[in-house]
Amino acid sequence: TWYTSQTATSIPAIRAAGANALRVVLSGGDRWTKNDASDVASIIAQCKANKLICMLENHDTTGYGEQSGAVTLDTAANYWVSIASALQGQEDYIQINIGNEPFGNNATTNATWASASSAAIQKLRAAGLHHNIVIDAPSWGQDWAGIMRDNAATVAAMRVLPLCRPTT
Repeated sequence: TWYTSQTATSIPAIRAAGANALRVVLSGGDRWTKNDASDVASIIAQCKANKLICMLENHDTTGYGEQSGAVTLDTAANYWVSIASALQGQEDYIQINIGNEPFGNNATTNATWASASSAAIQKLRAAGLHHNIVIDAPSWGQDWAGIMRDNAATVAAMRVLPLCRPTT
C-alpha cells in the first residue's frame, strides 16, 4: 500500500534473495489508499509467478484503541469480504492476516481481543474465504498482558465453518 511503484521489482528481488514467502501490507482505505480487488489479484499473480506464498495483511487496524484512525477487526474483515473475488481460489498461495497488531495497549479494548478475533474469522468463513488465517496479538502484537496466551484456545476452537478449503 505504501510503495506500489516498487511492487513489480520488489517481489522478484525478494524471491531472488532466497525467500519463499512474502508479507504484503494492504489497506482497506481507512488509513491509506485502498488496495482494491484488482490490485490484490495483481499482487497474488506476481507472488505466484515468483513462487512465493503471500501473507496479505490489513494495516489499518494497527494500534486500535490507542492510535488515531485505527479501525476494528470487524472493519478489516469487511475489507477482506469486499475483495473476496481476488482471494477465492487462491488458498494454496496466500494467507490472510486479518489485521496487523489490531490493538494498542488499552486494557479496555484488549479485553475484546478474543471476541473480536472470533467474529472476524466467522465473517471471513461465512464469505467463503477458507484460507489460512493469521491473528495478531493485542498490545501492538506483543501480548505483554497474556491476553492472546490466555484466550487463543477459545479463538482456535471456534470451528463454525471449515478451517480449510472444502473439497467437492
